[in-house]
Amino acid sequence: RPQFYISSTAGTRSDPTSEFDPEKLTLTPENLTQDVAPGDLLSRVNSTHYCSCGKCQPMPSVDESICCKELKHCPHLMQDLDCLCSHPLVTSILDKEILRIQLLTLWDSTRSSADISNKNLRFSSYRSLYFWIHGKKNPSREFRSALPSCLVSLVKQSYPEADGVYTGFVRKLPQLKRKRKK
Repeated sequence: RPQFYISSTAGTRSDPTSEFDPEKLTLTPENLTQDVAPGDLLSRVNSTHYCSCGKCQPMPSVDESICCKELKHCPHLMQDLDCLCSHPLVTSILDKEILRIQLLTLWDSTRSSADISNKNLRFSSYRSLYFWIHGKKNPSREFRSALPSCLVSLVKQSYPEADGVYTGFVRKLPQLKRKRKK
C-alpha cells in the first residue's frame, strides 16, 4: 500500500486544488490515528468535517486541515482530554512573556532583531507547540509539519492580526536577517 503525505505542494493557499499530488503529501498515515484516502484530503480544505475535538476551524490548505485527535504520535498528551488545546501546558506555552523571552533568545543567537509583534508571537507559539508535540526535529522526515487546526486557531485568537490576514503554514523556515553593524 502506498504512503500518502500532506504538504504545501498538495494545494496552495490561493488554490488548494492546484498541483495536488498525493505522493508529495507530508502527514504520513503512520502519524494519523486513522487511514485517510488521498481524495478525502482535498475535501478537508475550508471544512471541519474531519474534526473530532470540536475546536478545529476551516483552514485554507490541506496541510493545515488536521485535528489533534488524528495525531498518532502524541497520545500521552491527549490522555483524558477532548482537545489538545485543553492541555494545561498549552496556556504556559502561549504565555506572552515566555514567548517574548524565546524570541529575544532566538534573535540574540542569530544576531537579529525585530519588534515583539503579534505576528512574531504567533511564530514563537507555533515553534514552541511544534517542539512540545514532536519533542525535536526528526531527521527522518521534514522538520516543518503543520500543527492541528485547533491549536493554530487558539494561537490566532491569542495573538490576532489587526487586519485578519495571516501567513498560514509555510513549509520552509524563514531565514532571519542579521543586524548590520554601523
